[in-house]
Amino acid sequence: MPKFTEAFCGCRTGEIYPDRFNIGDECPPELIEAAASMGALDKKAIAALEKEKAAAAEAEAKAAEEAAKAEAAAKAEAEKEQAEDAAKAEEAAAKPAS
Repeated sequence: MPKFTEAFCGCRTGEIYPDRFNIGDECPPELIEAAASMGALDKKAIAALEKEKAAAAEAEAKAAEEAAKAEAAAKAEAEKEQAEDAAKAEEAAAKPAS
């Protein structure tokens, strides 16, 4: 966890009163974005967090792209089956009754 480089007051999740954090204290995960936006965290830690966040966003985008491809493939397969069924139905209707 990143450490504070400046004193910071923040309210942890589930709490109603803010806590005061001193220089060198570890930043709770729920306060990282707020503390970073105020410049109260170590710059190296902020850079690492931003890099981690960008990697997570990239992985999420890749997963969404793969899901879209899988959905398109499933839709194409369903349309193909529907077309085959329609062709069979037309063929059966075209045969004379014996």
